Amino acid sequence: MEVAYNTQNAVDDKHNLIVHTQATNTNDGKALYKAAIQAKENLQLQKQDNLTLLADKGYHTGAELHLCQQENMITHVAYKEQPTVKHIDKAFLAESFEYNQLTDTYSCPAGAVLTTLGTWHHKKGEANETSYRFKTYRTDACKTCKLKDQCTKLPKRIIQRSEYQNAVDINDNNIKQNPQYYKRRQAICEHPFGSIKRHWGYTHTLLKGLQKVNGEMNLIMFCYNFMRTKNILGFSKMLKQIQNWKPNYDKVVCSAKKRLISALYMPIKQTFSNTHCSSPFLKAA
Repeated sequence: MEVAYNTQNAVDDKHNLIVHTQATNTNDGKALYKAAIQAKENLQLQKQDNLTLLADKGYHTGAELHLCQQENMITHVAYKEQPTVKHIDKAFLAESFEYNQLTDTYSCPAGAVLTTLGTWHHKKGEANETSYRFKTYRTDACKTCKLKDQCTKLPKRIIQRSEYQNAVDINDNNIKQNPQYYKRRQAICEHPFGSIKRHWGYTHTLLKGLQKVNGEMNLIMFCYNFMRTKNILGFSKMLKQIQNWKPNYDKVVCSAKKRLISALYMPIKQTFSNTHCSSPFLKAA
């Protein structure tokens, strides 16, 4: 049986250095915010500092885009093209309906206004997405509309709006306004993988288990950054920087302690949670 993990990398656009890496067992659709917020922390940026994100459409999830934008991140994540529907003319696809945020209404291409009762419905996300809420919009004008056959086969055309649609619209507009900017993504984030897999021949992991694979991938990415830094600064200048480096060991030790406590705590937590028990020890930990 084959076991596969997904490695998330965040790469800076100036030097192609890896600023965050983590092996995960989840897909890209739920990974954007966690990787981006960790990269921002590693770059020692504050919440009010802007960070521009470029990512492919596998990361395009409304909830993730919303979380990133809440942290002052400017998202440029490739959006998914709306699939065509046989009985709907291209001019009447959902993206052609104009939304008015002030009145919370939609206007259809024929000029009718679609309103909502304001009720939130819940939708379970697909494999690469999280669950979310949405509202429905419709109008009675469909009954007498001459263009109805081009728009829907139902008695009324229904538009669904996700609670994260504002974040999606902001992101998609960023892409449309800066198409040439997004094209840089592949040259930036694929650069390390190209070097590691093609130049070094590292195409698979030697260890098994998420924690071990994560450690192995971090070592590989560290080696990449080491070689990349040597090429940028030159060996003598890099050696001088290392000699003058004064790491904050307190910070490193605290981080290591957290990981150790988590590693010891999780098996105990799982044991008690599986038996539906509670423990003062777990609360103290």
